[in-house]
Amino acid sequence: EEDDVVGKCKVQYTIKSRHISGRPKVIYKTRNLTECSDRAQTDVGIHVHSYEEKPLSLLNSHSTCKMYLTAKTRTQKVVC
Repeated sequence: EEDDVVGKCKVQYTIKSRHISGRPKVIYKTRNLTECSDRAQTDVGIHVHSYEEKPLSLLNSHSTCKMYLTAKTRTQKVVC
């Protein structure tokens, strides 16, 4: 679980490829945003209300980022 501007969200990391050394080369980070807790409603970037329960949402929202790492495990590029 990670805490960020979206709220507290369960995160799944999946290694898609590795360098010859065995270190991760490409990792996918996936979150189901509709299941995040402690979400906040914002208006022009100003925090106005914190939801105690999951807000009713008609949209099923996911976030997937593809992270490229160097052989020394440094972030090279992130595409979301």
